[in-house]
Amino acid sequence: MITNMQYLGIYEDAIDTAIESAENAFVECGINTIDQIHLLHENAMEYLKENGSFEEITNSIIYAYFDTAKWMINDQFPDRTVDYFVNCRDSHFIIDGHEV
Repeated sequence: MITNMQYLGIYEDAIDTAIESAENAFVECGINTIDQIHLLHENAMEYLKENGSFEEITNSIIYAYFDTAKWMINDQFPDRTVDYFVNCRDSHFIIDGHEV
């Protein structure tokens, strides 16, 4: 049975998992202060406001977090290779060739 949130295209578990991946990527890179994690959330919200799509709201939120995390990591560690793939529950965040 489809939930109301799924009907709207909002898959909370996929969003939570993606946000946790972005936060884990920060920890893996040594960016683990509360202030930096808070900044990730603020920057992702700004990204979402500017680039989000209600037609693909779950993927838009995941893109916002992954793109923001990639930018913030590369800003501090330009030698790290950061990539991601977004497709709802099948989304992946990759640093230096391995998934976090």
